[in-house]
Amino acid sequence: MYGIVIRAIEQMVVSLKGEDEFCSICKEAQIPAEGFIANKDYDDQLFFQLVATTANRFELTQAELLEKFGEYWIEYTAVEGYGHLLNMCGDNKADFLHGANEMHMRIELTLPGSRPGQFKIDTLEDGSLDLFYYSERIGLSPLVIGLVKGLAKRFKQKVLITHTHEKNPENPYDVFRISFP
Repeated sequence: MYGIVIRAIEQMVVSLKGEDEFCSICKEAQIPAEGFIANKDYDDQLFFQLVATTANRFELTQAELLEKFGEYWIEYTAVEGYGHLLNMCGDNKADFLHGANEMHMRIELTLPGSRPGQFKIDTLEDGSLDLFYYSERIGLSPLVIGLVKGLAKRFKQKVLITHTHEKNPENPYDVFRISFP
């Protein structure tokens, strides 16, 4: 997992609970509390340990924390200099979701070896979308829900999202039904 993701969790914790709380979480998780380099690849286990410890401190499940982090990520990346990538994907949620793979390809060029997830979109007759999420990492589906909710806030639109299919050994993807009331 790239350092920019870990730094975003750090900034989320600091913005909500302060620097001392983040340092305390890192100590409990037995990971360094400083010096995460945005374009350095860190072991995924470090990310998941930080998520587990932070969720425990915030009295949330890991899924709840990942969802909140997904929402925060949209805001954070825009501020941290990646807003131009977000803007290139479209000016509404549906266009953005269709452009997410292109954005991930650009991220891979910027951060080699980043292994971001990939998306496939099916538009249904009623205008809703089925979002297929492919990732080699397990356990990130709540993050996708948060990302979609974060996009809804960014574009000032309402969204309903339901996780309709969970990744399993027979199917290498999660499916989310997204509708726009």
